[in-house]
Order: sequence, then C-alpha cells, then structure tokens
Amino acid sequence: MVGRPRSSVHGDQACAALSAGDDQPLVVVDQFEELFSLDLSQIELEEFGELLQAHLQRGGGVLVTLR
Repeated sequence: MVGRPRSSVHGDQACAALSAGDDQPLVVVDQFEELFSLDLSQIELEEFGELLQAHLQRGGGVLVTLR
C-alpha cells in the first residue's frame, strides 16, 4: 500500500495496512460513523482505534470524515 493510493480499503485490509508499520503519511477514514452502525464488537472498535493511534505515534496522519 505504500505510495499507491487506494480508493477503498475495508475491514481486515484496513487493519492490516495500519499495523504493517509501513511509511503511510495519511490514512483517510471516510464515513467514520459507519464504525458504530456496523455489527462490530467492542474489541474490534478498540483495536481499530488503537491502530489509528499507533499510526499517529509513528508520524502518520489520520483524516476522519463524518456525514
């Protein structure tokens, strides 16, 4: 995923991309509110949040959109 823009990455692909530790300067989470309308467990929500936080701590960026 490094250097190649993705138009859409979902679920496990998003988590794998975040945890890969590759140089990804910006992660875009479009329609962030969908995380709470999908049938995700509390553990899955927390894991995604922790991955976003780790990405930020590695110097990456996160852009979240809501509709």
